[in-house]
Amino acid sequence: MDVLIEDATFVTMASPERARSMLVRDGRIAAVGSAEAVRAQAGPGARVARLDGATVIPGLIDAHCHVSDVGYLAAAADCGQPSAPDIPAIQARLREAAARAPAGAWVTGSGYVEYKLRERRHPARADLDAAVRTGPPCSTTRPCTPAC
Repeated sequence: MDVLIEDATFVTMASPERARSMLVRDGRIAAVGSAEAVRAQAGPGARVARLDGATVIPGLIDAHCHVSDVGYLAAAADCGQPSAPDIPAIQARLREAAARAPAGAWVTGSGYVEYKLRERRHPARADLDAAVRTGPPCSTTRPCTPAC
């Protein structure tokens, strides 16, 4: 069944002109343009939806994502701009995350860009250890474990 959508402003991105009507056929846009031109293309018994002057824009959605990465990033401390403009701010965000985390849990952060930080460098291990270290210092002669 055709659906005729009228009384709206359609931003098509294909033209600076704004359309006033749209015809949807079988779930796809079949026509966009003036009310008269689009109405002429609608099949008999088309359902009409009036949007009372609303503006309709294209849906710009990228559904591609790596679900495990999305979950990881959602759980990480936000160390990006503008919330963390320098390494002390990153340390503060990590401390806050550590305070909310269960004892012994990993604390992670994401989003910083080293050349956007005031220091214009990556945080060093000492910077991160100063923020969240709870165990003994790591040794450079043996592998690091969650306990260190």
